[in-house]
Amino acid sequence: MLPPRSVLITGASRGLGLEFVKQFLQVPTPPEFLFATCRNPDNAKELQEVAKSNSSITIMKLDVSEMNTIEEAKKLVESKVGDGGLNLLINNAGINKRVTLDTVTPDMMLDTFNINVNGPLFTTKTALNMLCKILHNELKAKGIHVGCLHPGWVQTDMGTAKAPVTVSQSVCGCIQVMSNMNAENACVFTDYTGNSLPW
Repeated sequence: MLPPRSVLITGASRGLGLEFVKQFLQVPTPPEFLFATCRNPDNAKELQEVAKSNSSITIMKLDVSEMNTIEEAKKLVESKVGDGGLNLLINNAGINKRVTLDTVTPDMMLDTFNINVNGPLFTTKTALNMLCKILHNELKAKGIHVGCLHPGWVQTDMGTAKAPVTVSQSVCGCIQVMSNMNAENACVFTDYTGNSLPW
């Protein structure tokens, strides 16, 4: 499956998404087109710094909860990759609002639900693995593999410093797992170490 000519990463302004951008630039054959998306590109200072020295990176606004930003991103990707299409989508975006029962509001709950549950292919987490399997089976004849990867409990803003896995370890493992995906094993729910997970 790897190396891809084009990659789009959601949630690329920090954490796992930003590390995916950095590590894809380090592979022996980096992508020709690396689309790094986030909700607020102007505030993504570290991502902007990485992009300054890498002309393959295109930073784009994409909020998985706003359909208009998804459509705009789609148009931009199509205009750059042409008939070659997008080779790899890493749907990484998510949020974790640190609130208590005393401070949480209905709007906060709906926003978190919309991004973390509806954003990844507009389904519940319970159905995500089944959707991946269905999509994989429908698309594999076209050479498209759909997979679900669990990055582990990672030392990010969401995972906290208590997590046992570093961002670098997780992303390195995920890229290794993706590099071994094929038509037979892509739809298996796998963690960043390559172990199959039950669902």
